[in-house]
Amino acid sequence: MKVGQRILTFWNPLGVFEYTVSDGIISAIRLDDDLKAKMKKLLQITALVSQGNSGGPLLDMSGLVIGITFAVIEIGQNLNFAIPINVAKPFIKDGPVLAFSEVKPGAILPGVSDCPVIGNMKSGIYHVPGGLYYTQLQFNLNAVCFKSEEDAIKRGFRRSMR
Repeated sequence: MKVGQRILTFWNPLGVFEYTVSDGIISAIRLDDDLKAKMKKLLQITALVSQGNSGGPLLDMSGLVIGITFAVIEIGQNLNFAIPINVAKPFIKDGPVLAFSEVKPGAILPGVSDCPVIGNMKSGIYHVPGGLYYTQLQFNLNAVCFKSEEDAIKRGFRRSMR
């Protein structure tokens, strides 16, 4: 896998429109060097992933499955993500595939995916769920998780005004 590589996704949006195909490229490969991170690699793709249709295959132009689509950041434009197939394989069993809705986000995403308060190590600002930048920061390598706002303040972070 490499940035700029052409890819295809297949899905069934809303369970109504069968055999839907999107094409695009791998626009970024997000790496996490945190030893505690459960997932070291995340693919950012331009092929459409909509809410309710994740879990479809991500294919290279040879037809090989290289990932599983799983997330879109709604407040961003065209921020779509896939899990590399080597990361997804532990969730695939003989028989039915374990639905991603049955998997806790922290098992797939880096450690801040289910964090009550997320701080940005570069800016020294923390965000709470519902805030404008909270969702975007979940996928940022500069993110740090806090148990509470008080914990963030004790460590020198200040609250986002958004």
